[in-house]
Amino acid sequence: MDYFNGKTDDDFIKFFIDELYSKTEFVQVTPPVEEFEPDQEYGKHILATQQKLHDYIKAAMREKMNYMSVDSERKRIEKKKKALFEKLLPDIELYISKIKIDYK
Repeated sequence: MDYFNGKTDDDFIKFFIDELYSKTEFVQVTPPVEEFEPDQEYGKHILATQQKLHDYIKAAMREKMNYMSVDSERKRIEKKKKALFEKLLPDIELYISKIKIDYK
């Protein structure tokens, strides 16, 4: 059964990558850190993009499945997100290496 209204993993990944690369320059007022920090401006953008993907998955599922219980829907969405983010992690790391951060 298709729970995601015909959307494939590649569709979800393309959506995420397009959203992620919609912003590649950031202004940061704190000193640089050596690893990912969600409070850094680019970290906020990545987390917001992850939320957009979550919403996109949820909308795709709801278009197709109006009768699913909330718990069942949540479990399927989380399972799909986990599978996608395992595939997306290298893309996120590549994105971080390509962005421009201007520290003020």
